[in-house]
Amino acid sequence: MDVTRQEADGLARVCQDLDDIRDTCVEAYGDDSAVQRLLAAIAARQDIRTPLHDLDAALVQAGDVLGVLQHGTRGPRLPGADEGPLELVYRCPLNLCSARLRWPQPPAARRCSISGSGMSPKSL
Repeated sequence: MDVTRQEADGLARVCQDLDDIRDTCVEAYGDDSAVQRLLAAIAARQDIRTPLHDLDAALVQAGDVLGVLQHGTRGPRLPGADEGPLELVYRCPLNLCSARLRWPQPPAARRCSISGSGMSPKSL
């Protein structure tokens, strides 16, 4: 399952904002079927491109200008803000998305919000 960097970043956005994305779909369409199709493709280890692009299109049509494949952030970021040292990151356990969680101290095992699998710790 090869994905582009943009798709990996988009999947990371889905992982990070899953509840908000699901709420947007339910509010706009009455269900979260676009989210469910993507999650099913991930769980079945099938190609995620089509369901990811479909979810992006559904979000844009619902009024979310960023969708999941556009560059940008959903929350405020202060220019020049120091987010701390990048000593340890947790990577997507399926190696599909570009999600990384940074922690100054190694926490208890983290789990992927999409697959439920344990995140893979990697030192930078």
